[in-house]
Amino acid sequence: MAMEWLSWLFIDSSNLKPAEVPLEKLIEQAKQDWCLAQEAFRTSPDNEDLIDSASYMILAAERRYIYFLKKARQENFYYSPYGNAQF
Repeated sequence: MAMEWLSWLFIDSSNLKPAEVPLEKLIEQAKQDWCLAQEAFRTSPDNEDLIDSASYMILAAERRYIYFLKKARQENFYYSPYGNAQF
């Protein structure tokens, strides 16, 4: 599970430069990482250090997700978790 916690730092893009990773993939990965961090918090044992660590992971993952959503808005990229639809 520790590797899942760290997965949000690394995107599976072996030959891609950061600018070449599709924004939709970055948003999806950030959302998934946020959900994983929330699950880690819910399932963490009653250890104060682990709870603190999990809460920091939630905050970091949430900020990363919000960052990519803002970037999408700035680039007029319409994102929906149910598929890309423009209204």
